[in-house]
Amino acid sequence: MGQNNYAQWILSIEQTLSSYEHEEKTLWEIVTGEVKDPDSEAKGKSADPKVKEWRRNNNFAILTMKRNWESEAVDVIGLARTANEAYLELQANCE
Repeated sequence: MGQNNYAQWILSIEQTLSSYEHEEKTLWEIVTGEVKDPDSEAKGKSADPKVKEWRRNNNFAILTMKRNWESEAVDVIGLARTANEAYLELQANCE
């Protein structure tokens, strides 16, 4: 997928990530920013299982977005630390 079919691509990503649960929400809600990093101030490792789960799910969401997009967009989101940052960058560049 690429810039020319962003609307179709984002719908596909939403449907895919909505099928994965994170606590009582979905991974799509990590992408939209509704579910935030429970320990966003901590830059390193955390022993808190909720933080570990959020970070694992965030990384899965970013990977899903990258693997289903053309290489030039991957360059745009390549430095994003959160799936929400990646999503906002893509929105700004494609909508």
